Amino acid sequence: MDELQRLVDVYRSRAASSARSKLDVLIDLERVRDPRVVPFLLQVVMDQGESEDVRIHVVKQLRNGSGVLVPADRPTVASTLAEVLANTSTQELRLQAALALGDFTDIDD
Repeated sequence: MDELQRLVDVYRSRAASSARSKLDVLIDLERVRDPRVVPFLLQVVMDQGESEDVRIHVVKQLRNGSGVLVPADRPTVASTLAEVLANTSTQELRLQAALALGDFTDIDD
């Protein structure tokens, strides 16, 4: 089992845990340079059963890049952020998604 899969398994095992506990795992996961990280993070963002704090954290990480995103991920991430805006997410999550999506409209990227 590789490091990414180990962290994903730990995250999933904390389904009933606090947002803080999940954020600890996400912070470690975001340090892993693997093309499977972004699809996993997008699943977390789209999970309406997930806590708002966790989903907002992921949106901010996707917005800031933090080395997680590669150019090939941008269309999928932008599409997911647009879905967050269109669904019944909380106002704060939609705001963060809109801010992140705004960064994806920068033509110089």
